[in-house]
Amino acid sequence: MMAEISRRKSLKYIRVHITGDFYSKEYIDKWAKIAEMFPFIIFRTNTRRVGFLKYMKKVLPANFIVRESTDTTRKWSGVFPQAAIIGTPGSEKFFTCHDDCEACKFHCWNHRDINVVTSQIRGQK
Repeated sequence: MMAEISRRKSLKYIRVHITGDFYSKEYIDKWAKIAEMFPFIIFRTNTRRVGFLKYMKKVLPANFIVRESTDTTRKWSGVFPQAAIIGTPGSEKFFTCHDDCEACKFHCWNHRDINVVTSQIRGQK
């Protein structure tokens, strides 16, 4: 991964896990190391792994944005901001993703502490 990122000189943002999630602390550590090697790039992911949230908060560097995926089946832990599907209770006050990062100038990437609501999480529309 580090070689691929190094090869692409103009990267400013990297979305980790379009689908999938963190599966171990060792895997989180690997992403932490990658993000530390590229402090000029913003890394961002959503996660449903509640058991790893406090560990992520501890080891991931400042350039790594995490949002907890919440929906009508689970409650928010409060460790990270939320990423929710439209219709999740309370999400009507969240920043609405328009599914076009270029058009909104990566607003939710550059404002790490906002909650975001979208019509698509995990490829769902």
